[in-house]
Amino acid sequence: MIEFRCNLCGAHNLNDNAMEKHRELLRCARCGSSARFRGIVHAIERELLAVPLGTVIATVPERKEISGIGLSDSDIYARELSRIFTYTNTFYYTDPKLDIASEASTSNFALVDFVICSDVLEHVPPPAITAFVNLRKLVRPGGSLILTVPYLEGYETIEHYPYLYRWKTIQMDNGCHVIVNLRRGDPHHVEHPPQVELFSDPIFHGGPGEVLEMRIYGEGDLRARLAYAGFSSIEEIEPNLTEIGYLWDYHVERPEFERRFKSCVLICR
Repeated sequence: MIEFRCNLCGAHNLNDNAMEKHRELLRCARCGSSARFRGIVHAIERELLAVPLGTVIATVPERKEISGIGLSDSDIYARELSRIFTYTNTFYYTDPKLDIASEASTSNFALVDFVICSDVLEHVPPPAITAFVNLRKLVRPGGSLILTVPYLEGYETIEHYPYLYRWKTIQMDNGCHVIVNLRRGDPHHVEHPPQVELFSDPIFHGGPGEVLEMRIYGEGDLRARLAYAGFSSIEEIEPNLTEIGYLWDYHVERPEFERRFKSCVLICR
């Protein structure tokens, strides 16, 4: 039996289904928040508000002197962030638009105290390092990036489409999808002309538009990219905070790292 109090809405929850111990499950019966959402709120409360573990965000008074940006944040917690902070929730497909893979788009926004980037970086087109650098440009000195992204133990990142250049998704008659990519050629070497690549069985995540999974990060590579972008500190939020239902059982994909501690929410400074 898992008992917790939601730090978004304050509801008390009892859950006896062990299969729901997952970052996207263990939902609050009242507001629908997942373990990941409650972890994000806990990180914000700890990093920006210095309130005790379990404080219900709905009870926190306004702090409009603190500014922030969300990247397609869930309305489940974005509403409270808008009430408390000077906060803008941005989107890729609708206004206010922010594409962190585009320096021109990022430059439209002023520096803020915090940015929430939750399960976004696995979807940006290559080279993904551009998005990391642009995230750093959004966060003022002394500010924080609240980050979640699925990652594997170890160093290596699995890049599904490393040579994306001009590409589109096509739905076949049987309902399946394929990715068609025109791979960039080398104009200085005729022996390396552009090539057409086909990829079957692409993986899409939930959300508006085509939320295509571009990669699965390796932890070491993820940390290296954050450091390259200019984040000098990466703090892991411990994953077993039963009080707020921020816990899960995760499968270790690489057995040599079986005992490796792995967090869902990272605070990058």
